[in-house]
Amino acid sequence: MIRLLFAAAVGLFVVSLPIYGTALGASLRRAAGFCFVLALVPSIVMGLFFPDGAAIHPVALSVAVAVLVVVAYVALRIRAAVKTGAKGKSARITEKAPIDRARRREQDFFAFLADQHAPPEDER
Repeated sequence: MIRLLFAAAVGLFVVSLPIYGTALGASLRRAAGFCFVLALVPSIVMGLFFPDGAAIHPVALSVAVAVLVVVAYVALRIRAAVKTGAKGKSARITEKAPIDRARRREQDFFAFLADQHAPPEDER
């Protein structure tokens, strides 16, 4: 099953490459990531909850995965509550400003190099 999930992840990712910028490409990459993570979950859960390597009942593994999901969800909710301000909006979004294109030209490293190595006016 793990081999099949890894193969599906690689296959979906490769198929998504030619259509990278489309919504279908994004969906295929998301599905590939899901298959990749799903292939690793049994090993991670077994290593975290049952380090002695003993054979366990599938119900115990399912309960361990459910506990892991609940812990991850609670951590995500706590993180979201900490990041949002009193208004309910993220503080980072209000600080963003559009980039001025003239300023962008001044920050261009290659334009800076071209200006530094320009020949003198009398040689032009």
